[in-house]
Amino acid sequence: MSTDGQLRFSLSERKAGSMSTPSAGNTVSVSNLEDFNDAVKSVHKTDSPTNWLLVGYDGSPDKIKLLSTGTKGINELIEHFDDSSMVYAILRVVDHVDNIPTDRFLYITFIGDNVKAIEKAKYSVNKTSVTKLLGHYNVEIIASVKSELSETEIMNKIQDASGSRNRSGDAAPTLRISTSSNTPTPSSSSSTTSITKTSGTTSGSKGPAVNTKSVGLIFNNELELKQIVEQVKTSSDPINWMLIGYEDKERLGLVGKGTGGLQELVSHLKAQNVNYGIVATTDVIDGIIQPKHAQITFVGVSVSPMVKGRLTTHRGKIDEFFSPIHVSLFSENPSQDLTDEILAQKVQQLKGMK
Repeated sequence: MSTDGQLRFSLSERKAGSMSTPSAGNTVSVSNLEDFNDAVKSVHKTDSPTNWLLVGYDGSPDKIKLLSTGTKGINELIEHFDDSSMVYAILRVVDHVDNIPTDRFLYITFIGDNVKAIEKAKYSVNKTSVTKLLGHYNVEIIASVKSELSETEIMNKIQDASGSRNRSGDAAPTLRISTSSNTPTPSSSSSTTSITKTSGTTSGSKGPAVNTKSVGLIFNNELELKQIVEQVKTSSDPINWMLIGYEDKERLGLVGKGTGGLQELVSHLKAQNVNYGIVATTDVIDGIIQPKHAQITFVGVSVSPMVKGRLTTHRGKIDEFFSPIHVSLFSENPSQDLTDEILAQKVQQLKGMK
């Protein structure tokens, strides 16, 4: 988990750049608010040359500031990451769905390997507020090393979410990000990062690389749990959700499974617990019902900051366990941020709809 390795992660579209954002976690403010708001608007604007922004903490766990913006995509962005910092970024790329270019937005949380546990605890405490400030995104990645943010891994994640990736049994084509050959200026036309296919191949069923080298996380009856995940992902199976939770610090077990969808899953969530799950839903594309799958991360409001800090070392392995999925939902207060409406909005956003 980015120690998080990714994902994913992802709430409904919100208005970006509020001065403060009350939530179940901390309220985070922005020190250079005007510049921050301009950057958020710019990165979400298709014809803007700015295709990424980066924010970090400004001397206080409750205050962030805009650190930088850029026009050259992920490779330029990760130059600003280092192993001792925790930063947040929005990256705009272009996916091609049925040969139609469509903007996609990636929400990146980078928590360096040398960040102390007490600092990592900020991630879970401030998650909701920072997310609201940064606004709309389609895919979330939480990473601890730059290698987790390669162009290929990002493109795979984007195309897995949109459904534009090769879904045949053959190896999927390698994807790369290309940027405009012209040097962008504030008055230039769009320099949005775009995706093109190359002739290389990858192991199509393999998910994104994740950082699990120091994680001792164990899944009780792992084979059975994976079989349940596959049930959820099988359209003809009545099981449409499953939930796992901690049995001790490093061990996860089955909490429940069922046929009642998201709200039945939500009924098993308690404020003092941390849970991960998957739920099946559907979307209609050109009159055809398409299955979609959402990964759920729930961190109850009564979970201590120390425990929240430890969770960051588990996220990569959790994401690997559920991968591939279409959307991610993070929740602290299910009645507000884990509703059927929010899930439907996230699925619609895969098509560029609100």
